[in-house]
Amino acid sequence: MPEFHAEPYLHLAGLSSTSALIAWGAFYFRVRRRGEWKLVDDADLAHVHPPRSDSIGVRSAPYGIARVTVADASGRTVSTAETSTTNWCHLTGLTPDTEYTYQVIVNGEVWADGDRYDWRAGAAQGLVRVPNRYRNTFRTHPSLDQDPSEPITFAVIGDFGIGIRKSSPTRRQAEVAGSECLFYGPVEAALPVYVAADLHADAGLLGAYWAAFGVGALVAALLTGTLGARNVRRAALLIVAGWGACLLPFAFAPVGVTLVCFTLGGLVYGPFIPITYAQFQSAATPANLPAVLAARGAIVLVATPLGTAVGGPLVGALGAAGTLVASGVLTVALAVAARLLWAGGARSPVIGGQTSGSGLPDG
Repeated sequence: MPEFHAEPYLHLAGLSSTSALIAWGAFYFRVRRRGEWKLVDDADLAHVHPPRSDSIGVRSAPYGIARVTVADASGRTVSTAETSTTNWCHLTGLTPDTEYTYQVIVNGEVWADGDRYDWRAGAAQGLVRVPNRYRNTFRTHPSLDQDPSEPITFAVIGDFGIGIRKSSPTRRQAEVAGSECLFYGPVEAALPVYVAADLHADAGLLGAYWAAFGVGALVAALLTGTLGARNVRRAALLIVAGWGACLLPFAFAPVGVTLVCFTLGGLVYGPFIPITYAQFQSAATPANLPAVLAARGAIVLVATPLGTAVGGPLVGALGAAGTLVASGVLTVALAVAARLLWAGGARSPVIGGQTSGSGLPDG
């Protein structure tokens, strides 16, 4: 096999009742001396033959003169399109709720024809030839004024985020996973990678972690009202510290222990939002409460993209388990720092609108 391998692909990028958007491209792989495979970055495509600057995308350089044909069930060509400037064509004039086949020819050769290579995951990851071929079929959508002839089904496919590079499984795709975090930041970014790359488990275990968290949070939310007129500031700090502590066992504990810790994390974290809202309501007068809550919302909106930006690089640098533990350590440190700053401060609001005599009790 040559040093570089280009694996072509076809993509039905868009579909309506009377048209189809068909795209094509290729992924480039380099075969190393030990038989290992490496996905070639765009920056390294200058070394392939012929040289390129990109491989996929709506603005990618064309692979050549292309012709796309669409045929009906009888084999009759019903739509054609040609391009020499893009790697996609928009074909129109199709009949609603009708099955078609299509073919892409680039520089006189059928694109992605024959048996294709597929990616084999694991320690011996790499491309392997499999007896799979593109079917190149689609069915147009029913028209808006037409009842479908059969039930409509659809699938939503996402990237799990563990990557296919011959390197750390938490590399680029782990950073993409980190960019999807909202509030928990690094935790939401790292947990899927921890399950897939560190534990080599499937999405079922990931669901079990979040289900355990949800059960704990539900129980805690139901019990929040029993706190009564307690010190809200102290409770909030204990919640912050407790949540951080629940993440620390991910550095060494088996799955069963971390599942229990995540359940406790949900139990600890559940009252956080109602308690902090009570703190704002008690500290603010009715006149300025809307402004105070608006300021809180603005702070959250700023903090969310900051967590998003930090989560990905942390997973890439520390690994999934390391990121979970680092998040726990920093969270506990935050609670300790806040406790020191608030010690001896102003009066602390409590649930029910009453106040306690000091900011935080000693001890």
